[in-house]
Amino acid sequence: MSLQSVLDSLRPLHGQRIYDLVDLAGVDVRPWSVSKKTGESIDPHTNTYRNSQWTFGGKGEPLVACIWWKELVIVDGKIVREGNSKGDANEWSNRLAAIQGSNEGKNRLRPKITKAQAFDQLMSEGFRRIKPVRVVVLDGDRATVEEAEFDSSKASKRKLDEADWWVHSYDPYSGAYQLVREVKPPPKVAKDPFDDAPDRAEDPDFQELIDEAALRTTEKEAVLRIRVGQGYFRESLLARWKGCAVTECKDEALLTASHIKPWSKCTTRAERLSPANGILLTPHLDRVFDRGLITFNDSFRVIISPKLGLSSQLALNVHPGLQLRNRSFADMKPYLEWHRDVEFQK
Repeated sequence: MSLQSVLDSLRPLHGQRIYDLVDLAGVDVRPWSVSKKTGESIDPHTNTYRNSQWTFGGKGEPLVACIWWKELVIVDGKIVREGNSKGDANEWSNRLAAIQGSNEGKNRLRPKITKAQAFDQLMSEGFRRIKPVRVVVLDGDRATVEEAEFDSSKASKRKLDEADWWVHSYDPYSGAYQLVREVKPPPKVAKDPFDDAPDRAEDPDFQELIDEAALRTTEKEAVLRIRVGQGYFRESLLARWKGCAVTECKDEALLTASHIKPWSKCTTRAERLSPANGILLTPHLDRVFDRGLITFNDSFRVIISPKLGLSSQLALNVHPGLQLRNRSFADMKPYLEWHRDVEFQK
């Protein structure tokens, strides 16, 4: 059979239910029978939250990803899916930030951002751990990335491919990946520097807390800052800065480990875990930095927002002479640029 015939045969012809296909792939679907909101038993096929995800499994279970048949191509004698879920999430995040007030577009974009980030995490895990991915092939009305604010994709037909797929390439910074059918990737030469680091994004309980908790956005951000500012990331920043990045304070109990680009907007392990995306500050400086009232230029000197009044500057000892104490960390510059362009401009 020609490769084109194989590709054609992957197109689903029937409207199989996602629950049944995920179950067939070997993922534990028992939680689908319980409502997250009420704790009561429900028909797993009507569990909207579970059935609408794009990825399933991980953390010891099989990896399962939903892929549109229209996006499968033949490259160098292999059937592949090439994409960049991080790029999609970033584009939607920027569009979300640009929407004024509350409208239907925001409600469409928020879950898609979360799902795109989860897809990116699955590609990362498949690549780092050289794990096979089971693919649910979808067919139907596929909305484009540009249409995401106004329309949603509608899969009318699905099938579980019998073959394993493998993540041949994944860029932890850009998020670009290549998923290949049946062909196992060659051994990796370079090791991911964060391969063994625990990542909150891969903790199902933490994901559930953030996705489903009845909290306002600001409350969820507070939980994120507390939970991800501990453990591996905090220890990395303490080792890197050995005290507040601006002042001489070295009392660890008084220092806050924060992301420059917020954890909730990171889409790769490198962004979430790298100390390059972190800054260790005393609480008052952390507060004004987090609110976008101060930032730092490429020379690591402070930039003060006009929104921070003179009286507040005096009270907090925020002045134009402040700067990051160590100016050799060039890997921070892309994140500081993001902070200047996004947080500082709010």
